[in-house]
Amino acid sequence: MKIETGKIKKNFGWLKSLGRIPGAAASHPFSASLFLFFIALALGFLIFYKYVFLSQRAAFSIPEKQSFFNEAAYEEVLKRWQDQENKFKEAETKEYPDPFRRSVPLNPVETPNSSPPGE
Repeated sequence: MKIETGKIKKNFGWLKSLGRIPGAAASHPFSASLFLFFIALALGFLIFYKYVFLSQRAAFSIPEKQSFFNEAAYEEVLKRWQDQENKFKEAETKEYPDPFRRSVPLNPVETPNSSPPGE
């Protein structure tokens, strides 16, 4: 079975002409940069028109149902924050033993004639 390539070449012949665009742009750099400038200007105008003029024409509707403040949820969140704050304050006052010193009893019994441990 033989595939006819004539139709494929005929339909996609315009792709070969795309290969000449970089050469034409390189041989006429001012015209190419002017062409790209006008394309960028047109795209900028279209974006500006869409987001400025069309948005001003759109009718904005005010929602019927107004949002409300959920007091119960607010109280719950506030309670959790206060609990966390209390835990942080407790952690600040708690004294932890120094792991880099020799083990010393936490509450040594001091006698008038005893010297501190390690001396």
